[in-house]
Amino acid sequence: MGNYNLLAASEYRYFSDESLTPCKSKISEIIYNNVSSFFSEMTGKKFVPEDYSFIHDTLVLSNEIDDVSDYFCKLISTRELPSPLVNISTTETYQYYPQDGVSVITDYDPDDIDIPLYNGIMLESIKLYMYLSQIINAETTEDMNKVIRNDLYLENLFFAPHVPIETCNLLSYIYNTKSYQHHKEATKLKITYMTAENESKRNRNAVLLNALLYIVSLIGAIGTLETLECKFNIPFKYSFPAVLLAFLIFGVIWAIIEWRRNKRF
Repeated sequence: MGNYNLLAASEYRYFSDESLTPCKSKISEIIYNNVSSFFSEMTGKKFVPEDYSFIHDTLVLSNEIDDVSDYFCKLISTRELPSPLVNISTTETYQYYPQDGVSVITDYDPDDIDIPLYNGIMLESIKLYMYLSQIINAETTEDMNKVIRNDLYLENLFFAPHVPIETCNLLSYIYNTKSYQHHKEATKLKITYMTAENESKRNRNAVLLNALLYIVSLIGAIGTLETLECKFNIPFKYSFPAVLLAFLIFGVIWAIIEWRRNKRF
């Protein structure tokens, strides 16, 4: 009671149980474990997830909240709000206060709850979509081109024209939150790393090609030794070790330089 899926439950009980089961999980985690265990049993335990993650969002509509900031802090069990408290509503019929994982709508007309409820559900869906897209792009997507395209797509959504003012206020709020900026910086760092990694792969491919050309050059140099022996009377038994030693020395030097350049990856 009073737990809106944001705090860990101390204990739970199924309807058919007589006793309470102690736990330290959130309600969403308890539900996930039940559903996951059900599908695991149905498939003969052939598919068991090793790890999982999820995000959720809570929308609270209440006219009994005197101090919105204090209510938020108690709801998410924190002493200080992660983002500034801002009313993004564009009307006098209700007040709309968003945060990262929860939002509150208050001071609305109970007889006309459809408008704040509908607007709240739509805007919270947009907020959840933004955060989820960021997390997937920063932590899951492996293709660099796809990461860049997704990042540009998200950036363009914040400057979409012809949207309602309330939606524009929400987008502006999301863009300036610490969580969004954190994932934005993480995505930039990921793109930088993937770019450097791709550059290193290209360098390694170039090194392999140069090594093949080096071997071909050595074979060609050995082939010219016969010409030197015929035209300039330079014995093959002397010229061959000299050429081989020269190629070996320069090859070792070149290999050391390339290894130092690419050893980061």
